Amino acid sequence: MLTLLVLALVACSNTEGLSGATKQPVVVDEKAPVAGEPAKVVTIPKGNVYAFSFDENGQHVTCQAPVTLDANQKIVQQKKWDMNCTQPSLQQIKQLTPARELNLSSDALFDFDKSGVQDIKALGRKSVEQLGKLLRNEYSQQPHLVLTGYTDRIGAPEANQVLALARAQSVAEILQRSGIARDHITVLGKGSANPRVDCPGVNATPELIRCLQPNRRVSIQVIGN
Repeated sequence: MLTLLVLALVACSNTEGLSGATKQPVVVDEKAPVAGEPAKVVTIPKGNVYAFSFDENGQHVTCQAPVTLDANQKIVQQKKWDMNCTQPSLQQIKQLTPARELNLSSDALFDFDKSGVQDIKALGRKSVEQLGKLLRNEYSQQPHLVLTGYTDRIGAPEANQVLALARAQSVAEILQRSGIARDHITVLGKGSANPRVDCPGVNATPELIRCLQPNRRVSIQVIGN
């Protein structure tokens, strides 16, 4: 069932210095980068990403780009960097006026701890494809989409932040395959923020995982006329 999802523009495509980083040893682990510290490689379910964080006007921003590592754990040089950030700049947000918001049925997207394109359920994939077709037919010019990924509260906050962004990126990939230009899509990750349901329990039991399912979602905001 289609409803509007929450999306936001991101302006963190600052790739200067990345090529230089390919010659330097990098830290590789599953922890999100700390604001102000050197960039690092973070391992996520979809692979490795080169990531760095900073604070902008009181908001924490994390940017990342997919990378490949060689046998010496150094970043392989590539001609094009696909950089995405977890928060848009405040200046860009002020310039954007959402025309509509949609929501995909949360149980049609990702199971617990899943984020890849191959992990999206058949119903969720069909809904995203239908959304792409709808947007192409209803707008004379493609609108800008802001996709925000969310997780449940189970797990470390840093890992959830990375997982949330990966979920938004997977939905963005399907939208792109459905004819939406990639430069019209912004992806964000907000971890376990803004939960839709609250369930008792601490341990990741099957019951708690099922109860928290609505929180594992991607929301989309459509900006355009």
